[in-house]
Amino acid sequence: MMIDTRVRAVIIEKDQILLIKRIKKESTYWVLPGGGVEEGESHEETVIRECQEELGVEVLVEKYFDKVETVYLGKEQENIFFICKIIGGKVGTGVGPEYQEGDYYEGEHIPEWMSMEEFEENIILPEGIKEKILKIFGQKHQMFQETGLGSKDF
Repeated sequence: MMIDTRVRAVIIEKDQILLIKRIKKESTYWVLPGGGVEEGESHEETVIRECQEELGVEVLVEKYFDKVETVYLGKEQENIFFICKIIGGKVGTGVGPEYQEGDYYEGEHIPEWMSMEEFEENIILPEGIKEKILKIFGQKHQMFQETGLGSKDF
């Protein structure tokens, strides 16, 4: 069975994480921005392109974060996550296929910043990544609270 590889961005600024809110008929949940690797593309190139399409921002890929393997619609899926930093553009100006009329994407895609407290309480897919992000950034969150520093200071 071929594995479907998705590459996603972990973008955290000032104790908030940037997510895509997915509203479908049967459910509402959040995902990290990203998508499928196109032929000839590196993982880093994929995440840069997807952030431009979905969010309308240019990102710098800082480093590999983690990998989560899941099964989605009966298909094995590998999600690779990179820590990214916004270096240009404006969140909410993406014009990727998700936002085109008559595409095959169901429901709404809404980019939004979420506090770490909200992140902890909401449904974040794929399963397993929320805990990994909270383990690392939840600890930093405590430092931000105590020192007043933002993630840009680390």
